[in-house]
Amino acid sequence: MESIVLTAAIGFGVLWLWSGRFGFLSKIPGPPSPSWIYGNMRELVLAENYGDYEFKWQEKYGMVYKVRGCFGKDRLMVSDPAALKYILSDTAIFARSDQQQRVVRELIGEKTMFYVHGKFPSNSPFFLLIPVTGADHRRLRNIMNPAFSATYIRALPPIFKKVAHRLIENWDTVQESQPSGEPMDIFHSLHDATLDAIGEGTCHYMIDNALFRTLASTRSKLGIITDALIPLVPTFLLRATLHLPTQAFRLLQKNKAIASRVSDDLLKSRMETLKMGDESGRDLLSVLVKANMSDNSAGRMTYEEFSQQIPSVVIAGQETTANTIAWALYELAKNPEYQEQVRQEIATKLTAGEPSFSDLDGLIYLNAFMKEVLRVYAGLPISERQATRDTVLPLSQPIITTTGESINEIPIEKGQHIAVAISAYNKSASVWGEDALEFKPSRWINGGVPAGNAVGPYANLLTFLGGARVCIGWRFAITEIQVILSELIRHFTFALPQDSDICCNVALTIVPVTKSTGSTSLPLIVTRVE
Repeated sequence: MESIVLTAAIGFGVLWLWSGRFGFLSKIPGPPSPSWIYGNMRELVLAENYGDYEFKWQEKYGMVYKVRGCFGKDRLMVSDPAALKYILSDTAIFARSDQQQRVVRELIGEKTMFYVHGKFPSNSPFFLLIPVTGADHRRLRNIMNPAFSATYIRALPPIFKKVAHRLIENWDTVQESQPSGEPMDIFHSLHDATLDAIGEGTCHYMIDNALFRTLASTRSKLGIITDALIPLVPTFLLRATLHLPTQAFRLLQKNKAIASRVSDDLLKSRMETLKMGDESGRDLLSVLVKANMSDNSAGRMTYEEFSQQIPSVVIAGQETTANTIAWALYELAKNPEYQEQVRQEIATKLTAGEPSFSDLDGLIYLNAFMKEVLRVYAGLPISERQATRDTVLPLSQPIITTTGESINEIPIEKGQHIAVAISAYNKSASVWGEDALEFKPSRWINGGVPAGNAVGPYANLLTFLGGARVCIGWRFAITEIQVILSELIRHFTFALPQDSDICCNVALTIVPVTKSTGSTSLPLIVTRVE
């Protein structure tokens, strides 16, 4: 206990010394900080519904403003399109934050494509003194790209349909054992289904859902403080903390060990099939194994790199996609008329056979609805960056400083924390119109959405990020959601229970939480379509 207190005290001291370092940000407007310890982080992270404060701040202060992090550190909240493009296009200047790097390095490994930047000192918060490189990221991404190409994704709808029908059978079984009209919590079964989809779609392998159970849990004040202190904790102490005998840490370590074992089994199995002459596979596993066996150093992947790609893809793909489908069903339950319109479209345009890529893209109402879900319920609401050197951030619209000056760019000093405000951009009135906070699928049908000058890869949304680190699996996710949603809507109707009290909380990703119980869940009345 004494060592923890000492470490925290040192952390407070260092942060206190650094808190006034970024002088120009004192001129950037933003909400007042209610606490030196927490800054604005409790309002940002622990709001009853995510965005209760953030979207009001954006409306008042604009698309770039300042908030206070823990212990007086300034953070820049950014949803300005020009600034976002600049940040996301240059991963050398705007690296993932030290906090994110250290957590992922300990829980998954430093070779995963989603976070690899180069080598950082393992025992110092001052990693930004060493330049970062994107060479490893580009190499890994180039190796993996074929497994997420449009050509390969076109072959996946039959796999996703089988996954959807297993989920339908599961729900039928559950409903046989409960009274008619009783709410059913669909949240965890959706996570099981998306785990099946990503396992079979990327590896042709059924991943045991008991091994990769969702780790979602609501945030807490202690969690906010812990996040702030992580960069200051020596590596040996951080690793020791992650081995404490708590249920959460035991689960994390178990997942890491199992992921390594599963990757090893998959590697050996697919290597054997390739040695036997079967080189037809274009799924992610085959692509990775071929890279592992390659004689070309530029196209080769080491075993350590291979072993970390599969679990990182599974974790990234399962959680966000399942949550998106959950929010889609929640909104359908709130809008029964639109739900019926989508159901009629599916019955008319999709046959009982295997859905094709073009069939799915032709579902006008379903796709408009999906885009609105992805806009309003962006899976990851904020992505943290940290400047590796001094730079200047361009703005698409000028802002007025606290001294009354109109500026079109903001000087950024090395080490500055920047929040890529994904949800805020997706709900910015200057981008989407005055009704940006409303859930309104019709905007995608009547031409009420921005065209051209896109920030992200899909529908001008930032949900899948953009730039050099755009989500590699965004096409995979869109097709998976299209297929699973269309099958569920074809077979079931969805309604809210009379006493529904669902909140939208952030637990890294956006999750539904039942307010009365505090549990991560989504109870809906699910009825078979006759």
